[in-house]
Amino acid sequence: MPRYLGTMRSFLTAIPQYATPTIVSLITFGLVARLLSTSELGVYGLVVSATYLIGLTSNFGIKKAVIIRISRGEPSRIFWMGFLYSILTILSFSFITVWIFNYFKIFEEIEMPGITYPFFLLLLVIFSLRNYLTAGLEAHKMFHLTSAYTSIGFILYRILMIISVLYGYSVLGIIISWIIGETISIFPIIWKTISIVGINVKGLASDGFTFILRETPSIYLSDLTLVLIDYGDRILTGIFGLYFLANFYIASTGAQSLSSLTQALYSGLLPHIAEEYNNNKHEFEIYIRKLSKFFALTLSPIYMISAILAYPLIFLFVGPSYNAAIPLFQIIVFGLWLASIQPLIITALLATNNAKEAMISQIVGLIIDVLVLLGLFNIIGYLSAGFGKAFLYISTMSIGIFFIYRKLGVVPYKIGDIIRIIVANVLTGAVLWLIWIYTFRISLLPIYIITSLSIYILFLRLLRIIDREDIEILENELPLKGKIRNIIIKLISKLSGIKI
Repeated sequence: MPRYLGTMRSFLTAIPQYATPTIVSLITFGLVARLLSTSELGVYGLVVSATYLIGLTSNFGIKKAVIIRISRGEPSRIFWMGFLYSILTILSFSFITVWIFNYFKIFEEIEMPGITYPFFLLLLVIFSLRNYLTAGLEAHKMFHLTSAYTSIGFILYRILMIISVLYGYSVLGIIISWIIGETISIFPIIWKTISIVGINVKGLASDGFTFILRETPSIYLSDLTLVLIDYGDRILTGIFGLYFLANFYIASTGAQSLSSLTQALYSGLLPHIAEEYNNNKHEFEIYIRKLSKFFALTLSPIYMISAILAYPLIFLFVGPSYNAAIPLFQIIVFGLWLASIQPLIITALLATNNAKEAMISQIVGLIIDVLVLLGLFNIIGYLSAGFGKAFLYISTMSIGIFFIYRKLGVVPYKIGDIIRIIVANVLTGAVLWLIWIYTFRISLLPIYIITSLSIYILFLRLLRIIDREDIEILENELPLKGKIRNIIIKLISKLSGIKI
């Protein structure tokens, strides 16, 4: 079986892992958005964005440095050394963040009591510590336990969040609920980590400071860039007011839920591409082009259909109070559509030992995002935030393609395939748009989605984009069994005109 089939299987089987928490988050966030005022939702978005920004970066790269060292066979006591140093950096970043919130009187904007600030500080510290404490399990490749323990706390947090908001405790209740959920997650993580790593603090000084000073700054920069791509512009939008922040937070959260499919791509793609590049450089271009076609076929119609159906999707997501989020959502999702293969491009750079180029692509994209957001605000208002996000995805992909060609001499896509896929998407979008504006019924959303996917497959047939090899890929790799799988394969084969 060709190697690229194994890569596609990793993607298809990883989708449920990322789709499940995304669905839970969307449902609970939608309920909360209906219960909070616009200003409260804006502050909530700011709290969530700041918590993830600090929580995922405040260990200053120590977590990943520790994982690397333990994976190389160094003593597990490095985990505890890293823990001690992480406490110092976590406390520093957390205090600075709370001071900034207090300086701008963020919680006073929604009349929260002064005690909200110490609770927010506690949340930042506990979330950051939980993030670091998973290093022991991850270093020993126990990702399933990490996922299970954090999921328990996450589900509890979301349940308590809804209850607290229903009882009128607003953002303070959400913060306290989050603290409880993270605390519940920490206990089993620590217990399992101790059983694996032990508690051995001897020789911590001899293990020293050197590896932290040498390795963590570059890791921190990488972590910070990735988190800023997701949450940086959400925080920056706050300078234009809580109304704009609330609507942009809704739009970007909705778009991020769609792009969660790319997280499955990131999770399963890196080792496959690295192995193929190391073992078979001569056919690497063919390999990467097949992947580009597969992921463009898979992801682009999801983005196109979501952009056209933005109104019913946002209405069902958060209700009728946030119509301003609809054009923002459409702009961001169109950016994702144009950059459908962007995750593949960045992962390919990482897998071929071009991490610096991948980082440059993302940093330049982030800078363009900020410049567009700030530069166009006086011209097009809050829509500048949407265009900034869209240009982030597009510019990151474009620069990444340039580096792949420059470093590897490879064009990571077949232009004919990409053009025909784009045409199929545009035609599908046009037909769906006409159906939507002439019927305009939110209750028909499932029918719109099913119809548009059928139309998309029909255009794939007319344009002869799908061939027998693509059908064989689905037949071999589709993570379904029994009659449902056979029905899907036969339906796609019949619609695409390919005999099986």
